[in-house]
Amino acid sequence: EASAPGRLEVVVDGLPQGVPAAVIVEGPERYRATVTGTTTLEPLEPGDYQLTVLAVKASGGQLFHPVEPSLSARVELAKLATVQVRYAAKQAPELGFVPSRVEMAALIGDAAQAELQVRNLTAGAIEYSASAGASWVEIESGASGSIDPGESVRLSLAATCEGEGARESSLKITAGSRLYEVPVTLSCTREPQPEIAEVTPRPLLLTASVGTVATGRLSIPNVGTGTLSYTARSETDWLIVRAPISGNVSPRRKATLEVTGRCDSAGSFSGEVIIETNDADEPSVQAP
Repeated sequence: EASAPGRLEVVVDGLPQGVPAAVIVEGPERYRATVTGTTTLEPLEPGDYQLTVLAVKASGGQLFHPVEPSLSARVELAKLATVQVRYAAKQAPELGFVPSRVEMAALIGDAAQAELQVRNLTAGAIEYSASAGASWVEIESGASGSIDPGESVRLSLAATCEGEGARESSLKITAGSRLYEVPVTLSCTREPQPEIAEVTPRPLLLTASVGTVATGRLSIPNVGTGTLSYTARSETDWLIVRAPISGNVSPRRKATLEVTGRCDSAGSFSGEVIIETNDADEPSVQAP
């Protein structure tokens, strides 16, 4: 049987049941055949055979592409040659984002920084490019590149607060024919400022017998958004600020001063407690 014709087995893998392959086999003597599944071609003249593998589409529209679009096989007399045709589902690029929404915040005049992690959720490498959707946000690094399967890259973002308020935009990220938009917000606020409200009671009334001391309390409220720093003193001999003569008051809180008046003789006397603060609008307050 040395002169027996050769045979070529074409093995098709990777297609769902019922989805035909599309393999064109060409060889000597103008041989040409179309293979739609695993089969053995015979009888064949000895020689080199070329296989062209075409993409196919399943009934649901999913594409299957050949892993190797071109293959070759050598057929010899009285022997069986085997060639494997492999298909793989064509996946649309799919990216994941952490966080799904980028939120940035800074004081007016300062810069805000943030990072966006972009992850490849498919089995193939993905080429991507990213652009900022507004002039106030900038992609400092990672604006384009390739991401291997299961890997991720980080985009470094920067934004500058030029005025008070909130801004909204999106990062536009393209992968293949797919466009993703990741929301970006920037919140710009003024630097927290302290604000001293009216010191109460106003006036503070002290009553004592001659030779004794009267005690009262003043309340220093901070109605601002920043910490209020204060120092209190009296320039009157008989009026003394006991404690605390200085301190810090958190926003929406108040401090209490203990004040004493020494009664050396009968009569009515008046004085002031002077409170110096870091409130730019009221750096010095007089409490009668």
